[in-house]
Amino acid sequence: MQCAFNENWEAMDKTFEKLSKEEPFSLIPASVSVPSPFVRPDTVADIRARTARQTLFFMGIMPLQVDSSIMLTIGGVTLYDVAEALMASFVFGEFSVKYMPIAKRKGAKTIESLTQFLERLGLMDGEKLTGMGNAVAKALLNIVAISPSTVSGIFYDSIASSVFLSAAIANTLHAELADFNADSVKTVVMEARARYRRIRNVVEDWLKSAPKLYLRDTIIFYEWEDAVKDAVIKFKNSRDWLDHFRFTL
Repeated sequence: MQCAFNENWEAMDKTFEKLSKEEPFSLIPASVSVPSPFVRPDTVADIRARTARQTLFFMGIMPLQVDSSIMLTIGGVTLYDVAEALMASFVFGEFSVKYMPIAKRKGAKTIESLTQFLERLGLMDGEKLTGMGNAVAKALLNIVAISPSTVSGIFYDSIASSVFLSAAIANTLHAELADFNADSVKTVVMEARARYRRIRNVVEDWLKSAPKLYLRDTIIFYEWEDAVKDAVIKFKNSRDWLDHFRFTL
């Protein structure tokens, strides 16, 4: 992951390529990993790569363990601290070192490079979580809510597939909206919600008859509100709407 932090994604991509041959990822068909026939063919590889990277990142921070013997870092910040800060950002709306127990204890002052990395992953926009960032934080909070005695290999497979399919929906929607032009925020909201519902239906239809029972209990953490958030962020960043930004007209 440190290579990806330095903008070299090759190692991360190769790691997921190996994982894709194992459960749960080997069970997910191509038509579900990019759940829309309306994306341009030249964007499919990018959708798959972005989905894989976001999933692998989540799997890296997922254990939520404070153990100095396995305390991996990225950008000088432990993965444990990254997970803590993402969950706090979802709850409090602020991604800050003050929510990183280990970094705070060591007197860290800035996490700017980490924030930039999370932006490249599509999990943050500035200092705020994106819709997909919300989904990752919700998945982490779901782990917190599970008693450690009930966590098993199947649970981790299930949560990993949840994030993978959430990312597939998010990145497919992002690709669909790349060429969409709107003259109002309201239009963006309506379009994002409608397209999200269609894309999610493809995933949910497959999950109903998925080859493993644990997959049928998959939680889609990326919800329509997250889709709207990502769409509005995208269009806000693409034009000067700040002087007349409103949702209702």
